[in-house]
This record gives sequence, structure tokens and C-alpha cells, in this order.
Amino acid sequence: MGQPKLILPIEEVPLIVRTIRALQGGGASPIVVVVPPDDVPGAGELAEAVLAEGAELHRLREETPDMRATIEHGIDFLVTHLHGSSPDAFLIAPADCPDLSENVTRQLIALLFRHPKRIIAPTYNGKRGHPIVLPWSIVSQIRSLPIDRGLNSLIQGHPDLIELPVNDQGILCDLDTLEEYQIRLAQSSWISSL
Repeated sequence: MGQPKLILPIEEVPLIVRTIRALQGGGASPIVVVVPPDDVPGAGELAEAVLAEGAELHRLREETPDMRATIEHGIDFLVTHLHGSSPDAFLIAPADCPDLSENVTRQLIALLFRHPKRIIAPTYNGKRGHPIVLPWSIVSQIRSLPIDRGLNSLIQGHPDLIELPVNDQGILCDLDTLEEYQIRLAQSSWISSL
């Protein structure tokens, strides 16, 4: 995008802050944000925003090649943070989803209490989105995936997967290009002018 996207403002709030608030407000805790190394442009501002929201910060020593590697770093940090113990489950969400909602997070966590050993993914019109709930028991399966396979390949068709239909297309949204960001800003301006 030509600039660090996670600190770009949407409705006057940095993108990373919107994501953290949606997870926190829905009952997820602790929130661990894996951030790039200090020498990456915007990393300092990103770290400040994360800490200001009360989330845990895991700063990478070097950039990761893909989302799966980033998730594995987050898992390692979580184990260390919990002093060697492990939670029953955890949620994962890309940080560039500006429309994640507290409500969907709350629904996922409520379903987790009824099905603590299942993978739970929200869907909108049949499409799977985020956040995704994973039982801790799946960590070993994540680590044993072939190097060229991502987490989606593990979740797709997994026998323990529960799909939760939600009436919220925000679970599908992410910002990958400057054009998508500009469209989002235009939509926000239009909404706020009504």
C-alpha cells in the first residue's frame, strides 16, 4: 500500500485499534498482536497503538514469510506469557479487518463454551471469515503442516469444524491495496454525511 496499513486511520481510529477493540469488546483476552521488527517503517507507531489499547505486544526479530509463521510466533508468545501453561482455545484474526465486530466475537466465544474442542469459523452467505476459534489441541497440527501449506488448508474440511452463520459481512473484509482503503474512506465519508 506504500505505507504501513495497520496505522492508517478509518473513521479517525487506526486500523489496528479497530481490530483490537472488536476482539476485546467481544470478550477475547488477552489480545496478542504480532508486530514487525523495529526497522520496518511504522513499526514504532504500531507498537504504541497496540500498547495504548492494553493488548500484548510480540515484536518479531525478523519479518515472517507468511501468516502461518506469524501465527506460530503468536502461539509461542502466548505460551511464554502464560508461563508454560496453555489456554483451552484461541482466536486468530488478521489485523487488517476494519469491520470485525464485538458481536461476532461474542457469538464465537459463546459457541466455544458449548464446543470447547472444535474449530469455529463465522460465515457470511456461505463464505468463511474471521475471527476463527481454534482449540489448543490443534497447535501440533499447525506446526506439522508442510512448509508450503497455510492454516486454511488445515481448517478446510476439518472434521472438527463448526461454521457459524452470521449476518455480518465485516467478517470477510480486509484491506490489501491502497484502492481498497480509498474506497473504504469514501464509504465512511458517505455514511458520516447522512
